[in-house]
Amino acid sequence: LPDVLGNVTSFALEGHSDDIMNVPLPARPETLAGSGLDAYDSATIWLEPPSPLVDDAMTVAWLGDVNGDSRADLAVGLPAANDGAGKVVIIYGAGGGWPVIPDATALSDSPSGYVGAADAGIGSVIAPAGDVNGDGLSDMLIGDPANERVFLVFGQATPNGSALSLDDEYVSNWLILTTSDNLVLGSYAAAAGDVDGDGFDDVLIGGLNASGAGKAYLLAGQATSWNATTDLATMALASYPLPGSGAPATGVGDVNSDGYDDFAISDPANSLGNGRVVSLYFGAMTPPTAAGATVTANSSAAVGAQITALGDVNGDT
Repeated sequence: LPDVLGNVTSFALEGHSDDIMNVPLPARPETLAGSGLDAYDSATIWLEPPSPLVDDAMTVAWLGDVNGDSRADLAVGLPAANDGAGKVVIIYGAGGGWPVIPDATALSDSPSGYVGAADAGIGSVIAPAGDVNGDGLSDMLIGDPANERVFLVFGQATPNGSALSLDDEYVSNWLILTTSDNLVLGSYAAAAGDVDGDGFDDVLIGGLNASGAGKAYLLAGQATSWNATTDLATMALASYPLPGSGAPATGVGDVNSDGYDDFAISDPANSLGNGRVVSLYFGAMTPPTAAGATVTANSSAAVGAQITALGDVNGDT
């Protein structure tokens, strides 16, 4: 993304609480209307990278309530920060409409920030994880493809420092997810919802080989007995083939209304040779072993490069 987004034409957002990540709301929401975003006065909050480098970039993701104050919080990834180590900053929700001050809000002022290892460039892959450990706080996934790992960062009521190094030997409120399979982690991570119905949210972690194929690991949430470094090859609840070219896997909610959350894996490059497919896996007490449904387009259609859960579009809950 560019450092500043501007010159947006008039728009109407239906069913989205904000335009960052297009977070879905429940069925039949109010319509949010705008007349263009072009200046500080038009914004709810203005985020600017800490340094005005030409190659700076920002990634953003709504996380849910990380600190338990009943307000949604935002993660901002800055891959070029800290001399290329990268940084992920938490912007905490606040009451009063988040008035925009005359000067751009400095991300370095946040009381919670996570810094990668030297030259890791973390921040390009960040995702909400749901409440994986069942403590009532939302958790976060941070990809570190340069070091072939993913961090599962647990929510905390108290900020833990503005520049906490994820590479420190002392592990505080996160897990390091790795794999002993010959696959590279860090490029894909997503919330799965509560696939097995045990009350803990689960996550999907993509592991890729040189061709872009690999596995999507389904890691089950739990309250205790976490290993500081978790090998997904042995600890994942299940794994599913990723067809190739970075096929995305993500949770899509409870599609079939059976009380278990479901997830989808796509084949945007037609690696399977039967058209571009989105495979839907239905959650269950025992994890699914095969897709319960598929959506197929012809091989020339650009289907499946991204998958997004929309919520209940037609109100048939």
